[in-house]
Amino acid sequence: MTLAGFAADDSIWSDFDNGWELVLKNDERRPSARYCHMKEAVHLEREFNFRSGWDQKKVGFLVTDLLMYLQTIDKQRFRQFACTVDLVAWRKLKAEGYLLEDPIRICNDHCPYSVLAWYVTGYPGLIHSAHYFFDQGEPFEEPFEKKWAREKKNVFTASGIDMFWSVIKTVTSSDMRQKAALQAADLLAWATNRNMSAGEQETPFKYLEPIMKQIIPSSWIVWDERTLRERYENL
Repeated sequence: MTLAGFAADDSIWSDFDNGWELVLKNDERRPSARYCHMKEAVHLEREFNFRSGWDQKKVGFLVTDLLMYLQTIDKQRFRQFACTVDLVAWRKLKAEGYLLEDPIRICNDHCPYSVLAWYVTGYPGLIHSAHYFFDQGEPFEEPFEKKWAREKKNVFTASGIDMFWSVIKTVTSSDMRQKAALQAADLLAWATNRNMSAGEQETPFKYLEPIMKQIIPSSWIVWDERTLRERYENL
């Protein structure tokens, strides 16, 4: 299970929407597309069916074109974030009696918080507000929204860390087929899951995640068996 996303400021997002759409519409070596959704594209479904002229090679061209665009964006003001839980390892430790948190909560506790930490401590500028968008139907939004509601009430704690949560002004969802940033997040999450699930097998797009890490600044955590044992061994 992976929760992934991109963070930037409004000026980046305005240009990003236009740039992403131009890439999708480019039909020089593959059909134009209205959106990118990796599960549909890899299985040649819906937007990416054979009748529309798609095949695996042309899907590869689309992914390459999108990566070429992503690597041109200001690397100081644009960053990707991901948190992955190895569900096989999670279930194994759960069966052994480890008191593990739900995988959704693990992802929500780490990925969105990393975004906040970057905005407050690493972003080259001042962020007055943050807005979180989830793809509609995703299981992460409701638990995160509830956590945000709780945490933003604690803005006066001594540590000051909880003040990060007061920066968030909106938590909502949208149809990823209409939001370029959510399509980029889908690409990142899908690539991460593909790389982890492939193991030693050579499968299409297995190395997409490492490539994305190389060309886009990243904050990343993978909760595999070793990491889960280290984190939860004393609970």
